[in-house]
Amino acid sequence: MRRLLFLLLFLLICSTPSFGAPKQVTVGVVTDGPSFRMDKVISFINEEIQLLTKNEFDVRLKKSKRLDGGWQRNGIESALSRLYKDPEVDIVIALGFGSAAVAVSLEDHPKPTLASVILNHHLVNAPNKGNSSGKHNLAYISIQADLATELKTFREVVDFTNIALLSDSLMMEVMPALATEGTKVATETGIKIFPVLHGGTGDDLVSRLPSDIDAVLIGALPRLDEAQTAKLLNKLIELGLPSYSLTGSHLVEQGALATAVPSENWQRRTRRLALDLQAVLFGDDPKDMKVFVEDRRRLILNMETARRLRISPPFDVMLEAQKLNDEPESATVRWTLSEAAKRALLENLGIRASKLGVEAGAKQVDEARANLFPQLSIGVDQQLRDDSNPSVVSGGIAEKQGTASLTLSQVIYNESTWANLDIVQAQQTARIAEDNQTKLDVIQDAAIAFLDVLKSQTLMKIRRVNLEQSRTNLGLARDRAKVGSATFADVYRWESELAQAKADLLGTEATLRQNQESLNRLLNRPLAEQFTLEPATLQDENLIMNDPELSGLIENRADFQRLSKILIQDGLDRSPEIASLLAKIIAQKRTLKSEKRSFWLPTITLAGEYSNTYHDSRPDFLSQEGKDDWLLGVNLSLPLFEGGARSRRVERAQLTLRQLCVQLQDTTNTIEQTIRGRLHTTHASKLSIDLNRTAAEASKKNFDLILDGYSKGTTGVVDLVDAQKSALTAELTAANAAWQFLIDLMNLQRATGAFDFFLDDTQRSAAVQAIKNNLSSGE
Repeated sequence: MRRLLFLLLFLLICSTPSFGAPKQVTVGVVTDGPSFRMDKVISFINEEIQLLTKNEFDVRLKKSKRLDGGWQRNGIESALSRLYKDPEVDIVIALGFGSAAVAVSLEDHPKPTLASVILNHHLVNAPNKGNSSGKHNLAYISIQADLATELKTFREVVDFTNIALLSDSLMMEVMPALATEGTKVATETGIKIFPVLHGGTGDDLVSRLPSDIDAVLIGALPRLDEAQTAKLLNKLIELGLPSYSLTGSHLVEQGALATAVPSENWQRRTRRLALDLQAVLFGDDPKDMKVFVEDRRRLILNMETARRLRISPPFDVMLEAQKLNDEPESATVRWTLSEAAKRALLENLGIRASKLGVEAGAKQVDEARANLFPQLSIGVDQQLRDDSNPSVVSGGIAEKQGTASLTLSQVIYNESTWANLDIVQAQQTARIAEDNQTKLDVIQDAAIAFLDVLKSQTLMKIRRVNLEQSRTNLGLARDRAKVGSATFADVYRWESELAQAKADLLGTEATLRQNQESLNRLLNRPLAEQFTLEPATLQDENLIMNDPELSGLIENRADFQRLSKILIQDGLDRSPEIASLLAKIIAQKRTLKSEKRSFWLPTITLAGEYSNTYHDSRPDFLSQEGKDDWLLGVNLSLPLFEGGARSRRVERAQLTLRQLCVQLQDTTNTIEQTIRGRLHTTHASKLSIDLNRTAAEASKKNFDLILDGYSKGTTGVVDLVDAQKSALTAELTAANAAWQFLIDLMNLQRATGAFDFFLDDTQRSAAVQAIKNNLSSGE
């Protein structure tokens, strides 16, 4: 009995397959011809298949079972026939436009056959039953391409009437209906289409382009390698021909102008192919598998190509499109923050005007000083009198007389003259201080404009991401509405959100352009000039706050108060506003002193004159002709009564002086308050950087969770919209925080009257040491 049981157990074990040993399946692949691009696609397919079937099937895409058709229809047919007859091959994949078209046209498919991809099932007369082939052992992927749609999209970017269609000759061989379709579309659109077929290595497409075309459609050109493709695209640009890719955005990345086929589409098709193969492994007949793939369309533009072609797409197209190389690489002007500030100091027109005012003021001082020096003048007096005048008749006065004179005068003392010199000198000091104020203001404006440009560029990127996310969510809502897991209310909500995202992006872009023009104006550059900026960072070594010696010295409120005291004193000492008022007070004190002295100080003037009568019409015994005369005198004058005007001038001078003193105190208080306020703001904005970044990361995680739930149908559109808005707000706030800190720092440095990037290494070290000593002293 025991022997019988042992024998039965042995037979059972031997007759049962080993547990965990997956079934081996060999997949044969037919491609159009040898191509490095197809090797990449096959590798991706293999990765997807292994991911889907691991632990269940041992799927092998052996290199020995990969055949190509040599770019000929009969070669593809022969390769398919070989795989069908190969007993080691279980499943056949026809990969490529040509191979797929040939595979679906066969009468019989002895083995499960998956064809990917065909342009349109009508063009290859593929069997079709609803959304499946309806033919045993055949499944295919059709992208339902429409030439008229692609031409319409291209025409929205640039207008044309004659267009060349570049394509591999294999396409026309396996899809003769393509020529008929092209003729039909040309008739409907009024566009003349000129096919230019590529026949392989050494075939120069450019030399065969018709001379009267004004645009190019680029279809499948699998026999061109990367270098040949790049050369073709560059040559089209040199010829001034805009190009549109029918096969994907990889050509736009290389230099084509536009496409509406995102690069991720081929990956989606490949995953679809892997899923179909998995279904075959589980026993499904390919005839029931879905064949139509709705590719996602999105206009993609290469803006560098557009600039080289001098093409400017319409505003609505630019708003909808994804733009590559949006920032011009050709911008020869590049600024760092410190370079922009120094450029503003040298070239700003406001500073130039202020400097000219200082130079004019210096001439005014020289003019006032000149009044203290001797004044020399020359004069000529020619007189003609009535000859009937009794004095003329008697000879007492000459009828005709000419006199030349030289006059010298010197102020011995004049209070108003001396006071005027002192006053204009003080006013010049005030003018220099105001010039320094103008420089500080312009440097502040230039630095903030620089940071505003960077901030706007960052916000533009965030707005674009939000726009793309809204567009993705709209597509997700449409997909859910199609399958009935959501209503069209979700679609309408996301259409609204998408429109708002576009409006927000437009507003941010307008702000960016305004900030760029503002910076150009401050730097005295052409307002429309393109430039690039070196991003300012919180670790900028030109900023004193980043000096490692100051690290850890400001850790509490007491340290903060000591730093405030240092900065306030420095700000007051350097303030051009205070310097200007002090100079004006000096000038006003001198005015008051002069007005008081006018009561008792006389004006003393020394004057002398030498004259010669060079003509006298009287008789010789009366004539003074040829005789010299001279005069020397001293004049002393003191006004005794002016109707009270002198007293009023004294009173007015006293009131003006008091006004300036009050203004000085108010300005001092204002500067101290400004420094304190900006120090508080800068401190808070620095601490908020990490906090806002943490908030943004948390909001992003929350959004990802809700988005995942929405895609699975477990959360609603309201929750997703709220989560996206919250994530957007948090991201904008986090991006603003870093730039706002630098802006606040520029405002603080303006308030203290000095900017870090104008200090040399010695000055910077001295400033750091002074702050360090004051903070360490604990005073």
